[in-house]
Amino acid sequence: MEAAQAQKVQTTKPEKIKPCCACPETKRVRDDCFLRFGPPDESKESTIKCAELIAAHRACMAQYGFHI
Repeated sequence: MEAAQAQKVQTTKPEKIKPCCACPETKRVRDDCFLRFGPPDESKESTIKCAELIAAHRACMAQYGFHI
């Protein structure tokens, strides 16, 4: 009986996701923007062109509980 209860707990409990793996789609396009235009703190063009991508990645990360 205890083994069945332990298995039920394991299957209903979602595994904790790591920040590096949480939002691969938004991370990829954000990083591509950084590669093309430079880091946002060093390039005004990057700040302007990558702003929406950065915001989308932050929103995605927040859904997983990561507030960056």
